[in-house]
Amino acid sequence: MPLNTHGGLLSFGHCGVAGGMAHVVETWQQMTGQAGARQIKPPRRAFIHADGGVMSSHVSLLLSRED
Repeated sequence: MPLNTHGGLLSFGHCGVAGGMAHVVETWQQMTGQAGARQIKPPRRAFIHADGGVMSSHVSLLLSRED
């Protein structure tokens, strides 16, 4: 199961700024087949989790695509 296809927050952004949105953008690109060299087989479902501050806020998002 592919995880962090854009490198994750260690190599792409950091929490507290726009790191969570980077996950959303990467997921959308993967799900629509627009991720370029990072492209995996476009998933039907995806789970995104991000945090901000010093473990003070968390958010999870489930996405699915219709064919």
